Amino acid sequence: MLVRLLDSGSSPEIREKTIGLVDSRKSALGSLLTLIHEEDKNVPLTVAQRVVPMLVRLLDSGSSPEIREKTVTASTLIKIGEMKITFSMKVKMVQIFYSLSMEEICIYTPTMKVHFLSFFLSFFLNTTVLRSSSLFSTVFQQSKTMSESESKESAAATATTSLARKSKSLSLSGILKILLIVFIAKFSSSAYKATLPPPPKLCGSPNGPPITTPRVKLQDGRHLSYVELGVPKDVAKSKLIYVHCFDCSKYLNPFAAASPDVIEELGVYIVSLDRPGYGESDPDPKRTVKSLALDIEEFANLLNLGPKFYVAGFSMGGQVIWSCLKYIPHRLAGAVLISPAINYWWRNLPSNLTNQAYSQLLPQDQWTYRVAHHLPWLSHWWNSQKMFHAFSVISGNPDIFSFSDLIVVSKLLAPMDPNQLKWLKSQARLQGEFESIHRDLNIGFGKWDFDPMDLENPFPNNDGSVHLWMGDEDNIVPLTIQRYIAQQLEWVDYHEVNGGGHTFAFGDGMQDVILKTLLKKKY
Repeated sequence: MLVRLLDSGSSPEIREKTIGLVDSRKSALGSLLTLIHEEDKNVPLTVAQRVVPMLVRLLDSGSSPEIREKTVTASTLIKIGEMKITFSMKVKMVQIFYSLSMEEICIYTPTMKVHFLSFFLSFFLNTTVLRSSSLFSTVFQQSKTMSESESKESAAATATTSLARKSKSLSLSGILKILLIVFIAKFSSSAYKATLPPPPKLCGSPNGPPITTPRVKLQDGRHLSYVELGVPKDVAKSKLIYVHCFDCSKYLNPFAAASPDVIEELGVYIVSLDRPGYGESDPDPKRTVKSLALDIEEFANLLNLGPKFYVAGFSMGGQVIWSCLKYIPHRLAGAVLISPAINYWWRNLPSNLTNQAYSQLLPQDQWTYRVAHHLPWLSHWWNSQKMFHAFSVISGNPDIFSFSDLIVVSKLLAPMDPNQLKWLKSQARLQGEFESIHRDLNIGFGKWDFDPMDLENPFPNNDGSVHLWMGDEDNIVPLTIQRYIAQQLEWVDYHEVNGGGHTFAFGDGMQDVILKTLLKKKY
């Protein structure tokens, strides 16, 4: 078929190259014949009644004897009977066609290429436009006629000549439609590959980063990394687990700057962990809104923190505290949410508030949240592509920070030299971006199985407290929505810091205030 469908005026060089292509073990023809032989035990070949006769009849007399023998043998499968083509066979034929390189396709003359694409796409992809074309009708009728009798050699030659003439008459618009379909298929395949994230570089693996801090092993085999500060655990009056923010690690902890005197006075032991996929903690491909709360509970058990412990989180880490209040309230002595991220799709939030707050976000941030919520499988591509502006927090866009944030951040980072800054920034994405920041977006802004405003007071006997802290100049988390949440949950102690931005908790003395408030100390 590949030879006889060439224009009768093709040059000898083109015919020679095409015959060589047919004779190749890796050619599309050879693959199709192998496929037919592989499938004949499982499914009858209705497709053989259409494809094989044409392959047999349209073979050039110059084709190698081996190719002719294989094709004639395959044609005998027509006698097996009427059967349906399987899905697996269709997929394989698509793969065979798709495996042709552009160099191989360009060996053919334009008329033959158009014919082959038209027939293949019409039969296997049910393309309406191509199916209705006169070219496809000719191909189908000719193949049906040739399947009735193998002895009519002259009729086959006539049909081939007629087919070549029909191919010449294909309009330019038809060619463009076919090429457009091929381009879309190629583009779709490339786009799909771009959505697949690379595998993470696991800590401790041959190609992964080294393990430099203590880790505990969970029941499912994953590890959580952590650092400790404060008074020794065995003499501590209170034990607190800190959950870091988006694109950060266990090292960025506001309580690390707390006054040593306050730490000693309160007798507090603080442990800061890397969330799954961040820093040196193993990724959790099955991570959900609930799973991290259960990880924290198991983490506390492995560290022997006792029956009750405190939890605190900042920004996206603060959002995790809602999950702790939902799924492990019986293990909590108290909780602190510092500038906690909100999910614009929580069902109890009034649409007028969410619409207003959402409209004030930068366009690239709006799209990032939409992708995370509606198309999480596209999250890796969206946050890796270069055609549009990236998520502001990932790119470090200074426009999202208030003036007070800039002051706090500059003071926080000023003592560090360039190497320290580079090291601190690298810790979040040690194992790759998808399992850390991309999955974080999918979980935080995806579909939740509960709404924080449906939560009940975890401390009905006043044996604990929940505190929500916000800066009134926060440009990252909408203040209006946070106020609304606090109003709906009367058991939450709401604190609003005048002149504070999103990072106010890292400001001078704020760590001491938050700790004292949580632990019921006067100040």
